[in-house]
Amino acid sequence: MEIRYSKQAEKFWNIISEHFTPSWDSIEEEELDEFDLQMLKAIESDSERHEFTSKENINWDE
Repeated sequence: MEIRYSKQAEKFWNIISEHFTPSWDSIEEEELDEFDLQMLKAIESDSERHEFTSKENINWDE
């Protein structure tokens, strides 16, 4: 199955792609903050836990 785009969509995409090429290299690296360090410590200490939760519900003292 071939996907066909309108001429307007193709023109728009050509204009956008000339000015923006997303890349992992364009993402700036940030320093780890205290929250990041706590999260990594929690992951290392309990590698079997695979739950997503908000930071308010995490007991960092476990």
